[in-house]
Amino acid sequence: IFEKYNGSTKLLIENSAGAGKTIGSDFKQIGEILKISSTPDFDEKMAGICLDTQHSFASGYNWSGNFAKCVKELDECIGIKKIKLFHINDSMTEFNSHKDRHANLGKGKIGLKGFEKITAFAKKNNIDMICETAYPGVIDDIKILKEMRNEK
Repeated sequence: IFEKYNGSTKLLIENSAGAGKTIGSDFKQIGEILKISSTPDFDEKMAGICLDTQHSFASGYNWSGNFAKCVKELDECIGIKKIKLFHINDSMTEFNSHKDRHANLGKGKIGLKGFEKITAFAKKNNIDMICETAYPGVIDDIKILKEMRNEK
C-alpha cells in the first residue's frame, strides 16, 4: 500500500469487531500484523493503531468489567505508545458478540463507567479521541467526554 507513496499522512490500523472472516479483532492479531509488516518504509509511514471501543468490546475486551486486563493485553501485544487514537462509541450488542453496532455513550453495553476509565487512560497517555456516534446524540456524547476528561 505504500509503494510509490511519498506523502506525509500516516496510516492507522483500526481493530475490527471480528465478524465473519475479518482479521484484526484481537490485540494479538494486530500486534502480529505490525510485527510482520515492520520494515523501515512501513514503520516510517505507519503511525500506529486506532482503537475502536465498540469493536474491541465486541471482540472480547470488557472495558467496564476488567479494564486492567484489557490494558495489560494491549500493552503486551501492541504497546501503549502505538495507540494514537480512540474511536469512542458504546455497543448495542453484547460483550464478545463479534457484531459491529455502535451506540451513543451510556446507551449501550459498555456503559459510562467504562468510558470514564477509557477517557482517563487516553488523557494520561496523550491519546486523541474521536466520538464516532450518530447525530444528534453525538452532541451529548462529546459533552460527556469533555466532562470526564476535565474531571480526571
